[in-house]
Amino acid sequence: MADVFGGAPNIAARVQSAAEPGTVAISDATHRLVSGLFVVEDRGTQALKGVERPILLYRVVRPSGVRGRLEAEAASRGLTPFVGREDEIRSLMNRWERALEGARRGGYTITPLREVSRSRRLREFTETWADTFKAHWGFTAFSEEELGFLFAGFEPTGFLESSVLGYEGDAPVAMCLVVPDDPGHAVLARGRRLDESERLNLLAIGVREAGRGRGLNYAMAAYSFLTLARRGATWVSYTLVLDHNWPSRRTGEGLGASLCANYLTYRRNFRL
Repeated sequence: MADVFGGAPNIAARVQSAAEPGTVAISDATHRLVSGLFVVEDRGTQALKGVERPILLYRVVRPSGVRGRLEAEAASRGLTPFVGREDEIRSLMNRWERALEGARRGGYTITPLREVSRSRRLREFTETWADTFKAHWGFTAFSEEELGFLFAGFEPTGFLESSVLGYEGDAPVAMCLVVPDDPGHAVLARGRRLDESERLNLLAIGVREAGRGRGLNYAMAAYSFLTLARRGATWVSYTLVLDHNWPSRRTGEGLGASLCANYLTYRRNFRL
């Protein structure tokens, strides 16, 4: 029997040990590979012994019953069963893939925060955020400590997978903070129910001056939208425009969204 070494088998062993007796657990990375083929239960982000970063785990409940990869993709991306919408959704996904590929051809790397080392993640995100928004109306800079509290609060939502830094070489030139929908923390008046049309993910996007006009805004948002869609989201939204500026509005609409709720929010429905 051959010996297997490296990070992957170590993570696999730790994920296996975290599974309850008689069950199968998989990591978020594995879930993305088999998304749609199995019904799973989110077990939250867990710290595993010997693994540097917390891992989002899922319990496999049963096979989903889909037949083949195309049907699995449709299930995982929230494609509607209504006739005629498959082509529309596929076209939207292709638009996001093209935006992402355009930035790569331009020499930029879009990296999810989960893959940025802890020693760099918070510092580089804070610096990029502050430089990006310094000229925006109403903006107040965050310190690393303040953003650290936000990161800790958002981490259980999976935002480290959906949020990214954009790099030119080794230098961060852009950021995109995307927090998946978390209606459990919405503060509502007594008797008020959150309407489906009001459910939005948080998205804050910014590009440093040296990287503007090169499609990084589209590419980062596209990466985040694809991540959310592959996790089963049936809509995505482009939000947190700090002032009513046309570049932000064009970005949202260029990603396939339409204006809704108010001029600060852009949302794209995936199904009726």
